[in-house]
Amino acid sequence: MWKSHRQIFQAANNEYFTIEISSKPITIKFFPNCSISHELLGSSIPGKDIVIGFDIIQQLWAKKVIPKHNCLQYKSNFLPYIQPTTYFSMSSLHSLTELLIRNCCAESHIDFLTKCTNPLWKNPEFFVSLPFKLNEDVNPTKSSHTGMSPEHLQLATTELVQLQAEGTIEPTNSQWACQAFYVNKRAEQVQGKMRLVIDYKPPNHFLADDKFPLPNPTGRL
Repeated sequence: MWKSHRQIFQAANNEYFTIEISSKPITIKFFPNCSISHELLGSSIPGKDIVIGFDIIQQLWAKKVIPKHNCLQYKSNFLPYIQPTTYFSMSSLHSLTELLIRNCCAESHIDFLTKCTNPLWKNPEFFVSLPFKLNEDVNPTKSSHTGMSPEHLQLATTELVQLQAEGTIEPTNSQWACQAFYVNKRAEQVQGKMRLVIDYKPPNHFLADDKFPLPNPTGRL
């Protein structure tokens, strides 16, 4: 009944498994007077169920087998669906989920630093350099500032201290200065917190061109 046959498949989890044997055409009887002859591939997967593919399913539809919400129907015959056997326990997945939540999830940067001492924002491999143009006429500029209200100034000072404690920003002695202000649009109103915005346009005019053109989407088709 079985013969040597080698075929490699890729599963949904990107793992590969190999089929070593196949059968001669055998008849699979789904209903009285409704049978299909087909070759089967042998596998070491646990259990003895037959896993059918869409090639067989399409033949069933051609034979007027009708899928229902709880069964298959062929003329006056019904074949109810059954609950498949669980071969693998989900307990290991639940344990992994709890481990990831406990060790990798946090409500803020401060909380995350208690779980990870080397976050991405402290990894030099992810730092970006913004070189200025090599021009003697390029001098540091300070944009005019319209000023902040005492409430916004206190809010900005508190936020900068927090970001510095998290390691997200660090002190600098740069002579360049940009205007900063708070916005309170719809997204900020939903979050219940205003967003600090910094206008980097003045120094951007003096940065070296470090860019590349994006291809036209229609030209890639």
